[in-house]
Amino acid sequence: MKHMPRSLLISLLISATLCLALASLTYGTNDVLFFQSYVVKAAHDGTAALYRDGANLVAYHPNYIEPMAHPPAMLTLWAAVQSLEQVTGVPFRFWFRLLTTIAYLTSVVLVWQLSTAKAAMYYALCPAAIMISGFHGNSDPLIVAMLLASVYAVECKDRPKLAGVLYGIALSIKVWPLFLVLAFMLGLKTWRTRLYFGGLALATVVVLALPHILADPRLIITTVMGYRSRVICDWGLSRWSSYVRIGVPVTFAAIAIAVVYLRKRQASLTCMIGSSILVFLVLTPGFGVQYLAWILPFCFIFGGHIMSAVYATTSVFVGIIYTYWSGGIPWYFADALRERSGSQIVMYFAALCWLVLAISAVRFLVVGTPLKSRN
Repeated sequence: MKHMPRSLLISLLISATLCLALASLTYGTNDVLFFQSYVVKAAHDGTAALYRDGANLVAYHPNYIEPMAHPPAMLTLWAAVQSLEQVTGVPFRFWFRLLTTIAYLTSVVLVWQLSTAKAAMYYALCPAAIMISGFHGNSDPLIVAMLLASVYAVECKDRPKLAGVLYGIALSIKVWPLFLVLAFMLGLKTWRTRLYFGGLALATVVVLALPHILADPRLIITTVMGYRSRVICDWGLSRWSSYVRIGVPVTFAAIAIAVVYLRKRQASLTCMIGSSILVFLVLTPGFGVQYLAWILPFCFIFGGHIMSAVYATTSVFVGIIYTYWSGGIPWYFADALRERSGSQIVMYFAALCWLVLAISAVRFLVVGTPLKSRN
């Protein structure tokens, strides 16, 4: 591993301090509440009942039922976090966001290994990444770290087996990385390495799903694979209902076309993964603000101007929507289930953020110069 520059180390310490302050002093978003409610429901009524019925929230909205669509491996992780709360007295919300903070800091180091210390330093100090990792309380930073580690295993270490295990862990956290499978397959050298990668990824998913998957395999698989993201605001093309009906196949087709196009230009796996995520965010008919964490560590492949524009607009949008959900500053509990008036500013910055991502995708795919494969 390269020697870490002092400027990057200082940036890591700053971002770690800010994330830990947010995790210690705030509750986070509804997602933290959802996860803790899932653990309580599964412990009381069983895994099958959780996937069938969803869970009543343990606080704030006790009559609200949140569906469960996360992979069963997450129940093991959430139960472990719940046990930490019981043993230490420190709340679930802190421990889980400590995990997402560690994942974020790990991602910074991986960006440094895949690119430069300057790119990693900018990512470390990106306000959107800090807010999503330290405040939000969803598992996306964990997935991002696993994906970056998988890319690193392929690009820098030529270890497709390890990459397959890491990708399988990412799929065990949420299933959205499935749309990256074509990029991984085309980024590998031979059919043998592709079989190793795919087989180990699948085996990892199966092993991590135990024992919860045994409760009702058909119900759990269909529920997890059938999940569709809700739209928390008018994001991009989702404002047109006619697009929402066709958005999923359009998005997946566009990602496939972009990956094949970039592979013909001998683009690196890092480039194909980052571009796939960018295309997804532009065309997706469903959206959660935490999804923006996916693109942030890959922005270095698009060049300094795009990276600056994406970091600036995503940071402003994330800060505004958390402030809106929290009912103002200071933040404590960002309650997206509570109805409030005056959301026009949220819609405006959501549109601005989406527009910057769309322009970035067109500019990069049409006139950009992709990073060349190391293979």
